[in-house]
Amino acid sequence: MFVCVILILNKGVIMPVWEVLVIIFSCVLGFLILTSLSVFVLTAIRLFEINFLVPFEFKLSGYRNDKQRLLDDFSWFDSQQMEELTIKSFDNKKLRAQFLRCENSQKTAICFHGYRAKAKNDLSGVAQYFLSLGYNVLFVNQRSHGKSRGLAITFGIKEKNDVKTWAEFMVNNLKQEELILYGVSMGASTILMSSSLNLPKNVKAMIADCGYTSPFEMIKIAAKFFHIPIYPTIWFIQFYYIVFCHINIKKYSTLDAVKDSSIPTLYIHGTKDLFIPYEMSKQNFETQKENKELLLVEGASHAGSYVKDTALYQKTVFDFLKKYENF
Repeated sequence: MFVCVILILNKGVIMPVWEVLVIIFSCVLGFLILTSLSVFVLTAIRLFEINFLVPFEFKLSGYRNDKQRLLDDFSWFDSQQMEELTIKSFDNKKLRAQFLRCENSQKTAICFHGYRAKAKNDLSGVAQYFLSLGYNVLFVNQRSHGKSRGLAITFGIKEKNDVKTWAEFMVNNLKQEELILYGVSMGASTILMSSSLNLPKNVKAMIADCGYTSPFEMIKIAAKFFHIPIYPTIWFIQFYYIVFCHINIKKYSTLDAVKDSSIPTLYIHGTKDLFIPYEMSKQNFETQKENKELLLVEGASHAGSYVKDTALYQKTVFDFLKKYENF
């Protein structure tokens, strides 16, 4: 039988073992909580792009293998005279965008950049093509990016409502008669997820370039890409979203959103995408039942299809929009 006392050397006080065990357990628990919080904060800063702490990164740009193209398109972007537009989101966040007008046009391409990117990185090239087709271009700053407010990136879950808000704003405030939604990477999945909402009838088509199938899967991919262990990281992320964003990331997917969508959608993906597998675009394409097309660009990296084969990209987009212009 164990003697239920222990000598605490510093004062020579005899204490029951259960009290000592409580003290030891409390110390261990406190250490684990502090360690977990530290990991959680570092993960949030690294993975969620908290605006005032972490600058934008350029790791995922499709231009990384074509420096001259980058300089030309960025120079074009910087030379444009754009209007600054502001809206309030469904959850009262201030969101910003830049509006580039095409003379005498009532058609607009609303464009959404990717994860931890910005319009200049992801949209400079294709925007010039939209202008040549007679579309105004709206460069949206996604929530928690650029000048738009928001603490956390939600990988399309809350952003999909912003798509609807921007579309309604363009119709009601700027009297745009025809809208197309264009997105790259996270922007692609954002517009795909918005197809489950009651979008304005002025939305005639979607073009989704290198989108993923679910925020949950994307977060695992992002953790791997930024060399963060998936477990226990994913547990902290789920806790974060539930507590601070009031959403369960496992409940949302583009597959659920597009399965009943009738909005004409062009899916585009590079076969050498090392960030988001092109099979995800194939899954999205196969899940949508009607009014859909798929373009796989051979050898294109992530968000690099337009740069890799501009002629094919433009022809496919042109034929697609012409086919559904009276949808």
